[in-house]
Amino acid sequence: MSKPPPSLPSLADLRQEIDTIDAQVHSLLMQRGDIIDRLNTEIGKILTMPDVKDTLVKQGIDVAGGTPEQFGAYMQAEFPKWKELVIDSGATIQD
Repeated sequence: MSKPPPSLPSLADLRQEIDTIDAQVHSLLMQRGDIIDRLNTEIGKILTMPDVKDTLVKQGIDVAGGTPEQFGAYMQAEFPKWKELVIDSGATIQD
Protein backbone atom coordinates (compact mmCIF):
# COMPACT_ATOMS: atom_id res chain seq x y z
CA MET A 1 0.00 0.00 0.00
CA SER A 2 1.33 3.43 -0.85
CA LYS A 3 1.42 6.02 1.89
CA PRO A 4 -1.17 8.82 2.03
CA PRO A 5 -0.12 12.12 0.48
CA PRO A 6 1.43 14.56 2.99
CA SER A 7 -1.45 16.98 2.41
CA LEU A 8 -4.03 14.34 3.46
CA PRO A 9 -2.57 12.36 6.38
CA SER A 10 -6.02 11.32 7.64
CA LEU A 11 -6.44 9.11 4.58
CA ALA A 12 -4.27 6.49 6.26
CA ASP A 13 -7.22 4.96 8.13
CA LEU A 14 -9.43 4.85 5.04
CA ARG A 15 -6.67 3.48 2.83
CA GLN A 16 -6.05 0.65 5.28
CA GLU A 17 -9.64 -0.42 4.59
CA ILE A 18 -9.17 -0.42 0.82
CA ASP A 19 -5.47 -1.17 0.51
CA THR A 20 -5.90 -3.27 -2.62
CA ILE A 21 -7.18 -0.32 -4.63
CA ASP A 22 -4.94 2.45 -5.94
CA ALA A 23 -7.14 4.82 -7.88
CA GLN A 24 -4.72 7.63 -8.54
CA VAL A 25 -2.84 6.88 -11.73
CA HIS A 26 -1.79 9.51 -14.23
CA SER A 27 -0.05 8.26 -17.33
CA LEU A 28 0.43 8.61 -21.05
CA LEU A 29 -0.52 5.60 -23.15
CA MET A 30 0.65 5.08 -26.72
CA GLN A 31 2.19 2.49 -28.99
CA ARG A 32 5.73 1.40 -28.27
CA GLY A 33 8.48 3.18 -30.20
CA ASP A 34 11.46 5.49 -29.87
CA ILE A 35 9.24 8.37 -28.85
CA ILE A 36 8.13 6.45 -25.74
CA ASP A 37 11.65 6.22 -24.38
CA ARG A 38 12.32 9.89 -25.10
CA LEU A 39 9.05 11.04 -23.52
CA ASN A 40 9.61 8.79 -20.51
CA THR A 41 13.08 10.26 -19.99
CA GLU A 42 11.90 13.87 -20.33
CA ILE A 43 8.80 13.43 -18.17
CA GLY A 44 10.95 11.69 -15.56
CA LYS A 45 13.22 14.74 -15.48
CA ILE A 46 10.23 17.08 -15.16
CA LEU A 47 8.75 15.07 -12.29
CA THR A 48 11.97 15.44 -10.31
CA MET A 49 12.04 19.25 -10.63
CA PRO A 50 11.46 20.58 -7.09
CA ASP A 51 8.77 23.10 -8.08
CA VAL A 52 6.84 20.55 -10.15
CA LYS A 53 7.10 17.85 -7.49
CA ASP A 54 6.07 20.27 -4.71
CA THR A 55 3.04 21.43 -6.70
CA LEU A 56 1.90 17.86 -7.36
CA VAL A 57 2.45 16.77 -3.74
CA LYS A 58 0.39 19.75 -2.53
CA GLN A 59 -2.42 18.44 -4.76
CA GLY A 60 -2.24 15.04 -3.08
CA ILE A 61 -0.37 13.32 -5.89
CA ASP A 62 2.27 10.74 -4.97
CA VAL A 63 4.91 11.49 -7.61
CA ALA A 64 6.55 8.41 -9.09
CA GLY A 65 8.13 7.63 -12.40
CA GLY A 66 9.41 4.46 -13.98
CA THR A 67 10.00 2.60 -17.18
CA PRO A 68 7.30 1.62 -19.67
CA GLU A 69 7.92 -1.99 -18.63
CA GLN A 70 7.33 -1.16 -14.96
CA PHE A 71 4.08 0.60 -15.83
CA GLY A 72 2.99 -2.37 -17.95
CA ALA A 73 3.62 -4.70 -15.01
CA TYR A 74 1.70 -2.34 -12.72
CA MET A 75 -1.28 -2.30 -15.09
CA GLN A 76 -1.22 -6.11 -15.38
CA ALA A 77 -1.31 -6.38 -11.58
CA GLU A 78 -4.08 -3.78 -11.19
CA PHE A 79 -6.44 -5.05 -13.89
CA PRO A 80 -7.79 -8.05 -11.95
CA LYS A 81 -8.52 -5.86 -8.90
CA TRP A 82 -10.49 -3.35 -10.92
CA LYS A 83 -12.25 -6.06 -12.94
CA GLU A 84 -13.49 -7.67 -9.73
CA LEU A 85 -14.58 -4.31 -8.31
CA VAL A 86 -16.56 -3.42 -11.43
CA ILE A 87 -18.22 -6.84 -11.63
CA ASP A 88 -19.10 -6.81 -7.90
CA SER A 89 -20.53 -3.28 -8.19
CA GLY A 90 -22.97 -4.27 -10.92
CA ALA A 91 -21.90 -1.26 -12.98
CA THR A 92 -23.01 -1.24 -16.59
CA ILE A 93 -22.13 0.82 -19.66
CA GLN A 94 -24.79 3.35 -20.54
CA ASP A 95 -25.12 5.43 -23.70
